[in-house]
Amino acid sequence: MSLHKKTLLIVGTTFLVLMTCLIFASRFFVLGGFADLEIEDTRIHVRRIASEFDNVLSRLKAIGGDWGPWDDTYAFITDLNEDYITGNLTNAAIANLKIDFMLFVNLSGQIVYSKCVDLVAEEEIPLSPDLRDTIAGIEGLVKHPDTDSSQTGIVMTAAGPVFVASHPILKNDFQGPIRGALVVGRYLDAAEIKRIAELTHLSFTIHPADANPMPPDFQEAWAAFAEQTPIFVTPRDKDAIAGYTVQTDINGKPAFIVKVEVPRNIFQHGRQTLLYYIFSLVAIGLAFIVLIMLFLEKAVLSPMSWLSRKVGEIGRTEDLSKRVPVSRKDELGALAVTINSMLAQLYEARKKLAEQSYRSGKAEMAAGVLHNVRNALSPIVGSIEILRENLQTAPIEKLEMAQQELHHEVASEERRQDLIAYAILTNRKLSQLIKHTQSGLKDVLGRIAHVENVLDDHQRWAGGQRPGEPVDVGEAVQDAVKLLKIDFSESVSVAIDPSVAAAGTVVAHRISLSQVLDNLLTNAAESIRRQGRFPGEIHVRASLDSHNAGEHLHLQICDNGEGIEPETLEHIFERGFSTKNQKSTRLGLHWCANTVAAMDGRLYAESEGRGKGACLHILLPRKAGTLSNEAGI
Repeated sequence: MSLHKKTLLIVGTTFLVLMTCLIFASRFFVLGGFADLEIEDTRIHVRRIASEFDNVLSRLKAIGGDWGPWDDTYAFITDLNEDYITGNLTNAAIANLKIDFMLFVNLSGQIVYSKCVDLVAEEEIPLSPDLRDTIAGIEGLVKHPDTDSSQTGIVMTAAGPVFVASHPILKNDFQGPIRGALVVGRYLDAAEIKRIAELTHLSFTIHPADANPMPPDFQEAWAAFAEQTPIFVTPRDKDAIAGYTVQTDINGKPAFIVKVEVPRNIFQHGRQTLLYYIFSLVAIGLAFIVLIMLFLEKAVLSPMSWLSRKVGEIGRTEDLSKRVPVSRKDELGALAVTINSMLAQLYEARKKLAEQSYRSGKAEMAAGVLHNVRNALSPIVGSIEILRENLQTAPIEKLEMAQQELHHEVASEERRQDLIAYAILTNRKLSQLIKHTQSGLKDVLGRIAHVENVLDDHQRWAGGQRPGEPVDVGEAVQDAVKLLKIDFSESVSVAIDPSVAAAGTVVAHRISLSQVLDNLLTNAAESIRRQGRFPGEIHVRASLDSHNAGEHLHLQICDNGEGIEPETLEHIFERGFSTKNQKSTRLGLHWCANTVAAMDGRLYAESEGRGKGACLHILLPRKAGTLSNEAGI
């Protein structure tokens, strides 16, 4: 991954992590703050409804305080005169007071007169017996202990809650004695609920505290009230939130539960604010990333890329005398100075290494030449030894003795005929021996010419590059098989697959390829001899492989010899490594691998293990090219 991509990844990941943390923190704190504000606002709305209930009771108390201490009322409670009724207790007068009823109670607690009006129709309606009995049963409403006494509260009836206020009936000067009580009231019915809702601009409902069953949300609120929570607030859904409170009756007992439901405008506004905040953070963050990347591109990444290109150019040209220009005084400038110092050290080290390599290369090339010459001379020595042994068996002395005896007188004609026959047979044998010797000497001369070619080849390659030439693979393999040591001829058989002759030509150096094949065949034969498997077999086959670099010839030399251990396979081409027990120059496979590599090819080995033989694979290009000068190193 490039430095640009890594930088972008790091900055982007940091941005995402930071944005995620900020979003969660904002959601927790900002949105949580709006939620708390929404709950408090809902509590205020609940208090407003409760406050309006108190306002209703206050108005009723004011009406009672106006009508109770009045001489006319003081007289009416005893005589129930008609003038008071017709003059003051008209339907319009009651409706104008916005009360539903007015009750006159004497000292005995009896309701001596009642006036109940339908406020919408302004018509008198009968007083509900349930309401009459309920009020009559509350002593605090019908009897007052002193002139300063008054009573307000909520009374629960079968028809629903009722706001009531009671005041003692007194004279105008608020003096007694008390003659009774004046009770005024207002039903908390649908009309009253609508009026309060319109007045407060709030939507609310009520539910009796002793009703059973109770709706689930009212049950939840009732459980909260049991934990001494005066106002319980809970979101109903994403659009509404509800607040609950309990109203007590005139005796201080729970009368009904008030539910105030308001839209979640505050919370929605908070969510919208949070959304704008997140969008702003993302926009600012993206702009920050762009600015950071532009700054890093100009201050770090581009200079680093420039420095990398300069170092790459030096690496491609292999000119260690070049230097990276230094124009900065920051860390990148210090890095350029360090690179220049390293290049200077590498330049000096390369000069010393080249000098050492030149000396060691000559020595190693000489060792390689000796190794290859030794491989070529070995069959020559063998051939000469065989010719010597054959010549030693020639009956020359006996033939000379027979010739001398023939030149002198012999004992009999029969003996003469036997000597003549022996001489004829011996001459034939000597003739065959001479022909065989001539053939052997011709083979020796050919091998000596091969040695001369090897020496000339190494002398030509001592400097400059090696030109590639088309080499017939079949002929090269046949020549290498012919050069195989004569003492392997009885113990090893070489099978050449027809695919080798059909392989055609490759671009290589003829002498080098011949030496490589000779080395590999000799190694295979020696491996078979060490394994003690007779007769041994060597198989040579060829095929064509296609690679990215072009078409290659794949030549395989397989034997059934001692094989190679798996852990040894990766080391057999290293310089100085040998699998042979006897003393070796340790340059064979190393030299072969370098020579094949110098021909733009590849040499590798395969073996299933000890005692299972081995296969050496040679890959050589079929296209023309110029071969390098590294085979002898």
